[in-house]
Amino acid sequence: MRLFIAMVIAAGLILTGCGDSSSGPSADPDYLPVSVGNHWDYGIDGFMVSSSDDTLSVEGSFLREVTRTVTHENGSALFELEDISSLSVEIGDTVVVWTDTSYTYAFDADSEFIGYDDSLSADYEIILKLPPTLGETWEPETDDPTVVREVVSLSASISVPSGNYTGCIHLRDTDSDDPDYLWNMYLVPDIGPAMFLMEEADSSSFTHMEVDLESYVIN
Repeated sequence: MRLFIAMVIAAGLILTGCGDSSSGPSADPDYLPVSVGNHWDYGIDGFMVSSSDDTLSVEGSFLREVTRTVTHENGSALFELEDISSLSVEIGDTVVVWTDTSYTYAFDADSEFIGYDDSLSADYEIILKLPPTLGETWEPETDDPTVVREVVSLSASISVPSGNYTGCIHLRDTDSDDPDYLWNMYLVPDIGPAMFLMEEADSSSFTHMEVDLESYVIN
């Protein structure tokens, strides 16, 4: 379950990017195509394998919409993103459903995109540094120095239900306190995150999740 929650939190912004050089595109792409009414629909597919080799199927949906603008306590203008998620897990003849509605807040700080959990918190996450640079790493979360984010590629290709995309930014998170945790996000120019791939293992289970963009509306 940590994987899905981490996806919701860590992808609190809608980002896009592309490029072929090590310092990203020469033009100024719209890395944050957020305006009220924009929305993105994702499908979730995955599985969990227990220590007894039982495999549980996981599927679901994830809807993100820009609902309004708000002001942070520090005076910054933020975009509010509403995330509605649903996961179902098949356990024998029983289907367990988990649903959640949460909000994240995006702020463009010129040299980086920042995400807040609310409009009062001093803690934040650096989603992406600008311009995106191949191989650059940083600690994205102010309250978790063990997680490192890396720009793995500026020219990745992916295929998801909404289309086939090239020239995408590939971001990857690793955790020094949890070497079996891996989180990947692929960002498509002028659209946003189009694919998430997440894996995690411990002594009792292995989990794999893929979240793919199915449709979107950009105003």
